[in-house]
Amino acid sequence: MKGQYFSFDAIIAAVIFVASISLLTTYWFGVRSIMDARSNDLFGEALRVSDSLLTPGNPADWGVGNAEQIGFTDGYRDNILNNTKIMNFKNYVNAGGSNYEKGKELLHIVDDYHITIIRSDGTVFHGIGTAPVDVKNVANAQRAAVLDDELVTLRVQLWNNRTTG
Repeated sequence: MKGQYFSFDAIIAAVIFVASISLLTTYWFGVRSIMDARSNDLFGEALRVSDSLLTPGNPADWGVGNAEQIGFTDGYRDNILNNTKIMNFKNYVNAGGSNYEKGKELLHIVDDYHITIIRSDGTVFHGIGTAPVDVKNVANAQRAAVLDDELVTLRVQLWNNRTTG
């Protein structure tokens, strides 16, 4: 019996090894799908916010005091940004205090946010909110738009430090 490779001990060891690899693989793909689902939720929310910013808002002639939803354009058919609307929201949110939290309510989000409007050469026209620094989850959504007859990128970053969904 000595020297036989497929002894009962070797068969049991192979079964344990295959079971361990299977469990590890299942666990790994499960954790990965949970992480993907979390980031996809945040990314979907960033897309929704970027879409809503390319509307006139509600009401269309909103001021920060009477706004139900923030929008940066004057109409629904184009992506031409209204600099006055952008400056009103920027000045309000960046003033500090509870205005940043009120900005979350107006954007209908629970996560932190940073909205930037970037020129084609990479310089920033406007920065609204708090930029993410050393955070766990960040989602970026970018849209092409026009501001002052110049092609720009509207970038919405939503971020948080949550470890669970």
